[in-house]
Amino acid sequence: MKNLILLITVLSSSFVVNSQVTVNDVAGTYERKLSNTSPHIINYTLNLNADGTFHFHSYDKIQLGTPNKPRSNERSSYAKGTWTLAEKVVSFSTSASDFDEKFTLDFDTSKARFISKHPRDKSDKVVETALRFYESQIDWIHSLYILKIE
Repeated sequence: MKNLILLITVLSSSFVVNSQVTVNDVAGTYERKLSNTSPHIINYTLNLNADGTFHFHSYDKIQLGTPNKPRSNERSSYAKGTWTLAEKVVSFSTSASDFDEKFTLDFDTSKARFISKHPRDKSDKVVETALRFYESQIDWIHSLYILKIE
């Protein structure tokens, strides 16, 4: 009986260790192109570095006015800071030193869920590796779904 309990404990602990997501699984470049053709372009790029730092770039170019008198509104926004991983939740934080004229977005307290196919899932189901933001002080970041490209 003791051997059976010991065996179950060892097997369950090895299952937990093998199924956990690591920083190296999450680190990489994420990108979302909501529109990449004229007249409107909206692109998001997020780099999560394995050392726990991140850089975010948002670019949009929106065609305004009428077809006869077009004018475009072009904007880039940047953020940088640190990130941590707990289970499948990526938490972002920024400090005062992360802000300057270029880096103006405040990702502090933003959170995203890491989405990937489970290693034991051998089905043909396609699950793209991505992050889905579910908490942020930035309104347009909330609910952003951004795919891992590298």
